[in-house]
Amino acid sequence: MDYTKTKVLDEYLKRTLNPKRYIHSLGVVDMAGELAEIHGADVEKARFAGLVHDIAKCYSSEAMNRLIRTYGVDLKFLNTPELAHSKVGAAMLKQDFGIEDRDVLMAVSSHTAGRYGMSLLEEIVYVADAIEINRTYAEAPYLRLIAKQDLDKACLEIIDYSIELLGARGVPVDNDTYEAKRFILDKITEKEELIMTMQNNAIEIAKDSIREESSRYNCYQYCRKVFFCRLFRKCHCRFRKATQCTSRLCVGKS
Repeated sequence: MDYTKTKVLDEYLKRTLNPKRYIHSLGVVDMAGELAEIHGADVEKARFAGLVHDIAKCYSSEAMNRLIRTYGVDLKFLNTPELAHSKVGAAMLKQDFGIEDRDVLMAVSSHTAGRYGMSLLEEIVYVADAIEINRTYAEAPYLRLIAKQDLDKACLEIIDYSIELLGARGVPVDNDTYEAKRFILDKITEKEELIMTMQNNAIEIAKDSIREESSRYNCYQYCRKVFFCRLFRKCHCRFRKATQCTSRLCVGKS
């Protein structure tokens, strides 16, 4: 991806976002970069997506409605600026700033509601948006810790928190959010099943190893007993001692 427009976009954000929103965006830059480094995503791309994710955030509802029509965004987002700003932002980046990278555009587009099939970058930006260092709600420190250990678990908790918060405010929850939750649950289930399969395979390998070692040991003991019993028989025969080996391995052997 070409990052030469980063400075231009940064200047645009300083002009169009209010100071609090701009500081939030810088917080998402840092958190997205950190999560990307931990979870194996493109760090520079994550930081860029974090910077521009709220590019269309600070428009009024009337202005947002005009931009929805201007950029050809789905009209279902009319009069819902909280949801619309992510879709308008992605369209703005593509049409006005020439950003063509699909990963970045999808990360911006889905950072508010999520979606089924989110990429790793989308999930990182979605989570980083909720837990960047300037977020001060009570659960934020806990979610930061979880996100660095298990991104899917943190994402699921953030989705549940969003659904609960919107419900308390009487705001309808976008279907994409429910689909995002279903996707993360599917990922977690698949991961747990994979871990279980790996554990079962490891157990079977260990059992096979134990059986093999046991077989080798028994073979060794057998050979050792035969060798010494035969040696004893020879000694008995040579020195004509009264004792005799009673092992069944020696019976009939000289």
